[in-house]
Amino acid sequence: MNPERIAEAIDQAHQQGDLLRTGTFPELESNVAAMDAASALHDIRIHAGLHAVGWKLGYTSEAMRRQMNIAQPNAAPIYSEWIAADSKVARRLMHPRIEPEVCITMGESIRWSSVKSLSDELQMQFVSDRVAEARCALEIVDSVWSGYVFTWGENTADGSSAAGAVIGDEIPNLSDLGELTVELSLDRSLSDEDGAEESVRVEGHSRDVMGNPLTAVVWLIRHLDTKGIVLSPGEIVLTGGITASLELPRGSVARASFSSKSWKGGVVAIR
Repeated sequence: MNPERIAEAIDQAHQQGDLLRTGTFPELESNVAAMDAASALHDIRIHAGLHAVGWKLGYTSEAMRRQMNIAQPNAAPIYSEWIAADSKVARRLMHPRIEPEVCITMGESIRWSSVKSLSDELQMQFVSDRVAEARCALEIVDSVWSGYVFTWGENTADGSSAAGAVIGDEIPNLSDLGELTVELSLDRSLSDEDGAEESVRVEGHSRDVMGNPLTAVVWLIRHLDTKGIVLSPGEIVLTGGITASLELPRGSVARASFSSKSWKGGVVAIR
């Protein structure tokens, strides 16, 4: 099956609330086919009226790679219609999960040719100098693959499970981006007579994202360059889950708390 037909099948499954089994499309064992299917899925979504507002990165932290058994990062577009205007996650989703991230908004465009010859430290500084702002965020992911079991190619073809985001407090000092402690908590009411609640908490550190979320932006710039795409002013970058993701069932409240030595902030998502 060609990538366009695979993308159509993935989009239809999302629209109908169906789940696909891993291995359904063996063609996705090819990285090229997987990325072509992802591009075709993006075209379908743009044709349906969605508006790309930036990029989301997947598997930039060891916590997420270990949880999902994925060995390398990927990236996918994120759409303005999927960004919650407040903390309420209202879209119909199949089996969503949530993960805390640093969301970066670019103030200037950056080409890979401008940074590829620089050292890692200077690449990160070059990007930092061109950031408009950084914020706390909770990304919502929702895989089309049953049981959240998939290969890198299947996840890439599915737009890296992109489903939305809730954007929270601004991180005032960009020098803190590699020094943030993050706690993700999820509370949900249980459907019993006592009205009991269940709580789950996980912790992480922003340095777990490639050493610094800005390094993840450098990775994205290089990745986009292979497609002839330039990271543009005003685009947001969800730099990847800092902790392992948590299930986000209906009736739940997810909170991410971000802190450095001099600052505390956060973001809340309600479903």
